[in-house]
Amino acid sequence: MKAALRNKPFLTYEADIFYHLGLAYCRLEKFEKSIFPYTRCIEKIPSDLRYIHERAKAYQMIDSHELAVADFDYVIKKNPKNANAYFRRAFSLKSLKVSLPSSLSMSVQCILSLHAEIPRSSG
Repeated sequence: MKAALRNKPFLTYEADIFYHLGLAYCRLEKFEKSIFPYTRCIEKIPSDLRYIHERAKAYQMIDSHELAVADFDYVIKKNPKNANAYFRRAFSLKSLKVSLPSSLSMSVQCILSLHAEIPRSSG
């Protein structure tokens, strides 16, 4: 991927190269290393919410929940129907022990408990 960047690709290709580099780091569980490539994606094409969402997930994995919440808030602001962003933001807010309004808190707790009960496949 780094060799591809040396060939001066089109802007959209360059962003996608960084995106896949970030995904590769995450796949290797090197979440902290994935932040830089995702940030480069955002610098190249700030309107692509995939990049911001993936960076937020990486922030979660390194316990940088404040930064994750900020990214998820931005994704939600631009796309209020993104259920995954709401869901993942709830995990970060819970980790930060943020007090939510009681009605929202009950909804978040319900979602989190339902998520915990969903059987997962082993592969």
